Amino acid sequence: MSRGVFNSNNKVGDVIYLQKSGSTSSFDPLFNFSGLDPSRVSWRLDNGSDIIQIAGNSITYTGFTSDTSIRSIQIRGNKFTNANNIQMNNDNLYGDIDFSLLGSGDKTFYLWDNSNLTGITNPYVTGITSVYNVSSCNITGNLDMTPINGDITSFQVQFNPNLTGITHNTASTVTGSYYAYTCDLTGILNIPFSTPQSFRVENNDKLSGITHVLSTNVMSSYNADRCDLIGNHDMSMFTNLGGDFRIYSNSNLTGITHTASTQLFTIYYAYGCNLTGNHDISMFPNLGGTFWVGNNPNLTGVTHTASTQVFNHYNVSHSSPSTNIGLIGNHDISMFPNLGGNFRLGNNDRLTGITHTATTQVFTWYYAYGCDLTGNHDMSMLTGLGGDFRIYSNSGLTSVTHTASTQLFSNYNVNNCNISGVHDMSMFTGLGGNFNMSGNALLTGVTHTASTKVFTNYYINNCDIKPTHDFSMLSSLGGNIRVDNNIELVDIINPPSTEDITYYWAGNCNLNYIDFYPLSGASISDIQLQDNTMVVGDVNHILVDFYTLNNTYFQPGWSGVTLDISGTNAAPDGASGGYDGEGARSRLINDYGWTITSS
Repeated sequence: MSRGVFNSNNKVGDVIYLQKSGSTSSFDPLFNFSGLDPSRVSWRLDNGSDIIQIAGNSITYTGFTSDTSIRSIQIRGNKFTNANNIQMNNDNLYGDIDFSLLGSGDKTFYLWDNSNLTGITNPYVTGITSVYNVSSCNITGNLDMTPINGDITSFQVQFNPNLTGITHNTASTVTGSYYAYTCDLTGILNIPFSTPQSFRVENNDKLSGITHVLSTNVMSSYNADRCDLIGNHDMSMFTNLGGDFRIYSNSNLTGITHTASTQLFTIYYAYGCNLTGNHDISMFPNLGGTFWVGNNPNLTGVTHTASTQVFNHYNVSHSSPSTNIGLIGNHDISMFPNLGGNFRLGNNDRLTGITHTATTQVFTWYYAYGCDLTGNHDMSMLTGLGGDFRIYSNSGLTSVTHTASTQLFSNYNVNNCNISGVHDMSMFTGLGGNFNMSGNALLTGVTHTASTKVFTNYYINNCDIKPTHDFSMLSSLGGNIRVDNNIELVDIINPPSTEDITYYWAGNCNLNYIDFYPLSGASISDIQLQDNTMVVGDVNHILVDFYTLNNTYFQPGWSGVTLDISGTNAAPDGASGGYDGEGARSRLINDYGWTITSS
């Protein structure tokens, strides 16, 4: 029946039919109208036992029964074409709604949070739609927006798990925000109008592509992450891209094409994709904030242009080591004078070098481990280096050049490289935490300066430290200490530490007597001094020192220790060097619960 025939035969005028799921929650819709003589509507509600008639453009009704039945609702009025503000959010709407009677003119639709609302027949609108919000519903299949050919300020259809597509009118526009994330969009989404400032379609794992037209809008966000974008994603039509850009976790995305934009980027995420070859972003002179394109195993390079923006996160790393993945050759970031924060290039096994420029920004992470850094790695321009520093497992790395920094280090890992000669750490007053330079076969020494920071690990084992290792300036040395397997190490100068030491391993060196009295205030569990070719006098002297710490100085942290002083060391006796080593050994075992292995 046509609208004209209906109006001529029914005195109540037009009727919009809808349904509501059974619930005791409040039903509080609002229908506002434009015009000098605004129209009014009435409501016919089926509450399960009676029919309720309520007049008013806004109502609040709480009389629906609590069973699961579906209730019928009628909205009756004569001038639905003037309706401009429809608010029925969180009203338990059910099934499909036909709003075709609403006609043209300016509109606002608030229908969000109706989990059983499955479809909407839109009216023909030529005016401005301030808000079209059907988020957190259950819109199913394709949402036909072609009847709306005016401007939409805010379009929100996010959180509709069965929404597979959206069809727009080519004469329509969306100017403020376009939100269609966490739905089930499938195939290619066609955006026939200039993309609005905020565009979000993330978390649609069947969305394989998005087509855009030329857009000069300044972008505050563009999010298409966690979809299934395939091949190259063309964004060359965005002349003012910037803000928050996220297109990560698209495993079939092989490239992104950009055009020049001077807008400021606060986030650029394209990690966890399949970007292939060189990624050119040299058209962005205001890149900054967080830049993350890691976990793209076929990404061989990134081309930048100069930017003075502050970087708090720069990540082109890979989560797991593999062969022939990631960046190749030297990675040039000398165009960023404000690089800092979280810097990660780990597990790029063909990366041979990194070029920096001077920056005063503080580094909280610096990761370049598992790469192929070769020769000297120059970091003398990074005055704010600190935090978690890891450049281990670079077999061709022979040296690292630092400059003074007062930052606290929680990790300093340059193990399993090829560091040669004496490694100078005397510029770091905040060194602490986990220190590891083990497995550098040509490392002959490490130079420190005073630090009061607590150490949880200190490893220089399996190197070539010689003849003396002095870490007496590290007054809070503790945790696990390894200086073992340095076959030309003759002497160790211990610090005055009172920390807990889990183990102190200095076996398989060439050590003589070691003075442990500086560690008298510490607690210690395990000491390994085997295979040091110690003469009997030195063995006796050390054992007597350990007994004295217990018997004379009553140090509680030195009871129940496990000591291995066996192997190539001489066996203790009762007099050599003027010390009764055998007697001290016996009393340590019997009186203080030590476990001692000696030759």
